[in-house]
Amino acid sequence: MSASDHDVRARDQGASAETSFAPAERASRAELTASLENLLGHPLLKAVLDTADLSLLILNRQRQILVGNAELTNRLGRAGGAAVDDLVGRRHGELFGCVHAWECAGGCGTSRACSTCGAALAILANQQGGQPVSRECLMTVERNGPLEALELSVKVSRLMVGGETYQVVALRDVSA
Repeated sequence: MSASDHDVRARDQGASAETSFAPAERASRAELTASLENLLGHPLLKAVLDTADLSLLILNRQRQILVGNAELTNRLGRAGGAAVDDLVGRRHGELFGCVHAWECAGGCGTSRACSTCGAALAILANQQGGQPVSRECLMTVERNGPLEALELSVKVSRLMVGGETYQVVALRDVSA
């Protein structure tokens, strides 16, 4: 089964998949849509996303992507931006093609290897403490070819919109 097949299945199954690290729970399609509508209703958000010169993700409490900016989609090689459905509901490792993203049925963040992922650790620490958290993330990715090393500087902050709490994840490629 390909990563995209896993991704679709995980998005559709919602909760209760196995995990060796972070919770596997996922929001339903209806919850994702409601969160996305809440975010897109904020007038400042689009301007911030459009002007940032680093890759930005906005996550829900289940660590799923709701929004990504143009810099992110350009980084991923999707000229003209990715379709919303290419991003919404996925997690960062699933998006980048991390080789560990599907070691457990719960997807990114749920394998034993994820316990050392700088991005996963920063996201979880921000959820628990609420303060901005910075970490380095070393990820082995497979995207249409041989394995590659990806080194990212990750900073995670909280964002409150319409009474809901989200996380903004800033990613800067610091690979040599």
